[in-house]
Amino acid sequence: MTAEILPFRIDISQADLDDLRDRLARTRWPDQLPGVGWDHGIPLDYVRELATYWRDGYDWRVHEAGSATYASSSGHCGRLSGGRLSGGRRG
Repeated sequence: MTAEILPFRIDISQADLDDLRDRLARTRWPDQLPGVGWDHGIPLDYVRELATYWRDGYDWRVHEAGSATYASSSGHCGRLSGGRLSGGRRG
């Protein structure tokens, strides 16, 4: 194991995005319990709207490119590894 800090870049494959879009389109939604609203979790209509946005409206590539404007790195701490996004913009 090394203490080296490595550059980190978000890079989601198109196949993964296509798979996600397909799975969101095939979601089998339950019936909404009548009259519960936000008292027992997130209302079904809200979640369906959010899933539709992720499937059809969210531009993954724009946000992926935008994240590249931030300096970010990845490293190890003991047995854990992970990334860190700094607050500073590059350039």
